[in-house]
Amino acid sequence: MKYLIGVPLILAIWWFGFRNTPEEERGKTIASLNQKIIFEEHLSEEERKIILKTLNYLISNGCKKLLMYTSSIENMKVSYSQGANVLDWAKNRYGWSSYVEFKPKIKDKPQVGLSDAAGHTLYFYAGVGMLSGIYARKDEGREICSLPATRFILDEQLREAERTPQS
Repeated sequence: MKYLIGVPLILAIWWFGFRNTPEEERGKTIASLNQKIIFEEHLSEEERKIILKTLNYLISNGCKKLLMYTSSIENMKVSYSQGANVLDWAKNRYGWSSYVEFKPKIKDKPQVGLSDAAGHTLYFYAGVGMLSGIYARKDEGREICSLPATRFILDEQLREAERTPQS
């Protein structure tokens, strides 16, 4: 009889007193994701800050599932393009003047929600310009950023995320 009261009491104390808060868990997961980032070598320190700020914005908004599937991501290559380096399709289709590209490489045996993307590299672009927004190059990646069938979603707040580097 003592065990019927003692065990639940100990579990309750652990649950409410010793477990991490949601903010702490989110911080650990973001740190885990940040360890998987591979910056292109030519990027300046300011461009790296823009990338991290944009990625943090995306995680906090449309691409929340990046955190949920962090353990299924092998690595994530990131780059930043602006001006003459912006690809023609991005200029012509969306009028982008700059964008952050992030390419998560999914493990061969990922979590259930990413099984369609097993072994794939997914391509996401967060661009700023006439139609600021997020674009996924592959259908398998749409789900991660909650994108519609068009694989593009308009997001004017990206302008601010890309404009000011985080400290």
